[in-house]
Amino acid sequence: MESMLMLFLILPQSESAVGAPKVEVKTVSLDALTKSIKASNNKLTVAYCWAAYDATSRVRMPKVLQWGARLQKKSAAMITIDLDPESKNRQARIANILTELKATGPNFILDETAETWSAKLAIRTEPAIVIFDRNGKRAASFDSSQYETFDELLGAAERTIDKLLAEK
Repeated sequence: MESMLMLFLILPQSESAVGAPKVEVKTVSLDALTKSIKASNNKLTVAYCWAAYDATSRVRMPKVLQWGARLQKKSAAMITIDLDPESKNRQARIANILTELKATGPNFILDETAETWSAKLAIRTEPAIVIFDRNGKRAASFDSSQYETFDELLGAAERTIDKLLAEK
């Protein structure tokens, strides 16, 4: 009876992993991230900046990922950047959350203090959208403190993206 119970407990875990997208998360500095963006085939890059501790960031992720799929059709790349402070098992915890949300990437954890990322990305809070130009420089930032609704934030970001893509 005990071995049957163990099989029952293990089976649901392995079933949930079957077919789940493999999610990779890299911890990077902001400088390394911008160098990576610059090397990414001359594409405009849109970053969803979020934090695992912020429930609103996680709830909005599926909508942002759908939006990102639309942006990819316009030739813009989509990435996620986790802004959580350093903590025990951060990388594994973030990878698990992103796996649950089917955020297949590219996904990054920013290894910077809140003061640093806030200043360099020009955002005060998460969730936020940061647009990097083809040279890896920040072109625009949109954080949730600037808009009444998240749809307004996405709309403003998309108008900016369309303008930047038209500049080619």
